[in-house]
Amino acid sequence: MNPKLSRREFLNSLPLALVNGAFFFKKPGQEIFNLPFFEPVQAQPSSFNKDRIEEIRNFCNLYGTPYNSQLFEAGERIIFKGTEPYLSLVTKENVVIPSLTIRLSDGEVSLNRKEKKLFNLSGAVEIPLGDCFQWKPKILKYKLIYRTLDNRTEETCYRYFKTPLRTLRYGPIRIIVLSDTHLPDDRGFTRQDLNNPELFDLRTNGEYVNRIFLTKLVNNSAYLPTGDERYLLNGFNIARLMWHILNNEDPDFIINLGDDHGGFGHTWESLGLPNQHLATDWQLDSILKMFRLAQRKIYSSLMGHIPYYYVLGNHDGENGWSRKMEYAKKWRKTYLPLPGADHKSSPDENYYQIIWGYSDNFMSFTPKPPDLTCLILDCTRYNLTQPRIPEDWKVGVEQRQWLEERLNEDCLFRFVFSHHVFGGWPTQSSCQIDGPHEYAYGRGPGFTREYYEELNKFLELNGGSHLKVNPDKIEQVHLTNLFLKKGVDAVIYGHDHAFRGRKIGRCANGREMSALCAGSTKNLAEISWFRQPLFIKDYGYYEKREFFTSPGYLLIEVKDSGIGFYYKVASSLSLAINSNIPFTAKVGDVLSAYLI
Repeated sequence: MNPKLSRREFLNSLPLALVNGAFFFKKPGQEIFNLPFFEPVQAQPSSFNKDRIEEIRNFCNLYGTPYNSQLFEAGERIIFKGTEPYLSLVTKENVVIPSLTIRLSDGEVSLNRKEKKLFNLSGAVEIPLGDCFQWKPKILKYKLIYRTLDNRTEETCYRYFKTPLRTLRYGPIRIIVLSDTHLPDDRGFTRQDLNNPELFDLRTNGEYVNRIFLTKLVNNSAYLPTGDERYLLNGFNIARLMWHILNNEDPDFIINLGDDHGGFGHTWESLGLPNQHLATDWQLDSILKMFRLAQRKIYSSLMGHIPYYYVLGNHDGENGWSRKMEYAKKWRKTYLPLPGADHKSSPDENYYQIIWGYSDNFMSFTPKPPDLTCLILDCTRYNLTQPRIPEDWKVGVEQRQWLEERLNEDCLFRFVFSHHVFGGWPTQSSCQIDGPHEYAYGRGPGFTREYYEELNKFLELNGGSHLKVNPDKIEQVHLTNLFLKKGVDAVIYGHDHAFRGRKIGRCANGREMSALCAGSTKNLAEISWFRQPLFIKDYGYYEKREFFTSPGYLLIEVKDSGIGFYYKVASSLSLAINSNIPFTAKVGDVLSAYLI
């Protein structure tokens, strides 16, 4: 394993940059410095960006979506399971495509196959492409060629994407993390409130992100919603961010930390759907099918160009105590397949691994370990009833065994991703110590025994003695001890809609482990949470910008010399509510950085 540079050497190796506004650079330990601060290595989008952007613009202008919506329900999706690429396609209901050609190339002279043909294509189909790339390159490209309903031949431009064979010797590994988009929270209005009632249905099935927002942004990146469209600002933020990523970022892959467009049962009636507790099995099945397909539609402009992975959140319909779980799982595996049992992961694809930076020295008898392993955990599946206290959050026997096995495998850097901790504050979603306490919501950075001991003292001093927890029974404490023993560099989680990082402890290998809350792309920042004593204790003061709220996204940049976590502006601040992001910030600006 290559040793890391010292933190000082790492910091000195990064370029300095000034940006608008009084943003902050945050080092490990949360020391705060004023400008100037350190920027990530600037992405250099490849020359193919021009073709990709022009194609998305043309498709949106022709079909209202970034794909041919007469033939396909959503755009194609590319991901890797291990080192093997898979392409997922979903045809329009009742449409059969007689033939479709996937034309492949690695952009180099090689022995790889150049085409793969499919006939009578219908429904959701996942196509393995590994047999086309026995000689595995660092960059792959493909295009689709098919017949349209009016018997024309239509083809896409070549899509280029990075592969797990692209090691750190070729440059940083860049991961974009989205969290807590809360798209169904674009609600609170009826069809009668609208000048255009069609908007109500487009909001429910997810079509609005492409047909309203992306189709306008591709022709005018300065576009801002007005009128009825201002009811749907979470969706606008995602469309704005996707267009920014496609034009300006160059990630290896994207991870969505959950609470996206899954179950969200509490929103159903405001969406014109049945009450989640009274719905029939048939209704549950059809509604969860619609929601999962909506997720696929919403991110279609990204998924064909950048591998896109999901973490399950508490609002994604797959909680162990939910009636929706089996239906949500079935349609997720149909429309958003992830690594499963054949790739050292869960048969249900709810916890899995992403491995990046495999050694390309195939002649070596002792290949190097991969540069990066990302372990994706499911924090809600293994509770058959909603947890009433933090001690009730469980990781599950199977997931725990799998996690221990994966942690025994060597790699240069290792991350763990989960929607929230297996423990947390002994409060409901409101974060109030003096509020009702019918369930524990999993909020906060509760990773160590020392944290919970301090939490108990804090509760006692603030009228919460009845909420004190038993640190020995907190699942996350035992997991953290395992992470420290096995050498996890960082745990990345969402759920709390804020960005802040902190040191957790020193691993057995001598390196520090950190935890980072990844923020949120939401339009509304929940100021009522941020002013609660527990939130102030663990994240700091909202008004002092000791943490940043929405709308933002996280860029992780992994280099041989260290890791940078950069929280960046996701969308227009002129429409954001309660955000503490400086108004002068622009989309893509770095707000806060945490380096290890």
